[in-house]
Amino acid sequence: MIYPATEKKKQVIHDIDWEYQIEINKQAELKKKKSSTMPTQPAIPPKFQMKLALIIARTILPLDEEKGRTAIAKEQNIADTSYTLSCDQKSSIIHEIMSNLNNQNATYNNWPVAKKKLILVRKADDSDFEKLIQWTNNPVDDWALTLADFQVWRKSFAERASFLAAVDQKTLQTVGFCAGVKHGRDMGFIGMYYVLGEYRGCGVGNLLWKNVTEYLRGRNLCLASVPSMIAKYRDRNSFKCSENQRIKIACGLPKNFHHIWNMERSFDSTNHQNEDDDRIFKIAKIDEKTINEIFKYDFSVCGVERKAWCRNWLMNHRHGRSLVAVEKSSQRSNENEKKKAGPKIFGFGQIREVGRDVLKIGPLYADDVDVARQLLINLLAQFPDVDRKDVHTSFAANDQKTEKILNELGFEILSDYFEILMYTKRDVNFDRTKMFFFADSEVNFV
Repeated sequence: MIYPATEKKKQVIHDIDWEYQIEINKQAELKKKKSSTMPTQPAIPPKFQMKLALIIARTILPLDEEKGRTAIAKEQNIADTSYTLSCDQKSSIIHEIMSNLNNQNATYNNWPVAKKKLILVRKADDSDFEKLIQWTNNPVDDWALTLADFQVWRKSFAERASFLAAVDQKTLQTVGFCAGVKHGRDMGFIGMYYVLGEYRGCGVGNLLWKNVTEYLRGRNLCLASVPSMIAKYRDRNSFKCSENQRIKIACGLPKNFHHIWNMERSFDSTNHQNEDDDRIFKIAKIDEKTINEIFKYDFSVCGVERKAWCRNWLMNHRHGRSLVAVEKSSQRSNENEKKKAGPKIFGFGQIREVGRDVLKIGPLYADDVDVARQLLINLLAQFPDVDRKDVHTSFAANDQKTEKILNELGFEILSDYFEILMYTKRDVNFDRTKMFFFADSEVNFV
């Protein structure tokens, strides 16, 4: 949406012109009382010169932010000199400004510095996140988010996260969003960095960025970047590309799913696997008996504690369905061993609905390909019409074990789209042997 600024600018020009006329009248009165040594064309007062320079810089010139700062720095020099404009020159400039205002293409973007001053950065709420969902629900961005995601993140990370919204105080419209999450002792993840198109180039993104990086100050910053943004992040906080971490995307209809499902052993919706087959694990729903072991398994993969996130994302997400590969009871030697420790975990994963015809899988961690394959097949089976849905997931580039499973199920791997993990101090490490699908890359690094 384009925001017309014509009336606002006209009012500013009217105020300046009115002030100028007052000064002219004052000087005319002085001219009558004094000798004829007054200049034929009265000098424009420095105060007016300052305002006139501002409006010229912000209205006529198509300035970007850097040039705008340079122009404004020169304004004081203009005001401090004895430079004067004739009435004809002044009228010509005002006419040019007014012509520009009457142009149907004149927008708020002609006032980058003024627009930035109207922005308030505050703590984000549900309505702000709903705006972000609307902005990114398009074929170009395609973030595939839901309000339930935000509510789980906010509850899980609590005081260890800063979810910020940029708001135009004139229109009260949300125009930008960014999140910073503290992981472990020294990692800080930046995600969901987005500014509405009409407000880009005005410094709104910088305001959000400065607030988030200040919140994460001193930590090893990490983010997932598309290729077009790598250079920009390198200039900001000296981000470096991870040497061994590029994120690829798989999507589309898993067209071979039902054929593979029908060839598998019989699974029911509760137990998912018979106890008498030759596997040492079964696929089951996550419950209180397995969640504590999942905490440990998750830590073994990512190296940071995410207990609150694991519980809320895997058990309390209202659009999510989660499964765990757990050791069969027949594999436990005796009752005493069962009491000493919780059930052995071989992997876990989640699938969630992010739209009527869109599903998203992540995370999926497993000991090996067989466990990961069984988890993935059973996750897809949570939706009987899955072969008519668009399924999204992300995985590490050059991860042949994961690509093999995706190809078997008939997923399309996007070869021309990828993201790169970037960091400021140390490269990000995690157990790549167990990592098949990334979690929610908006707030997590793996």
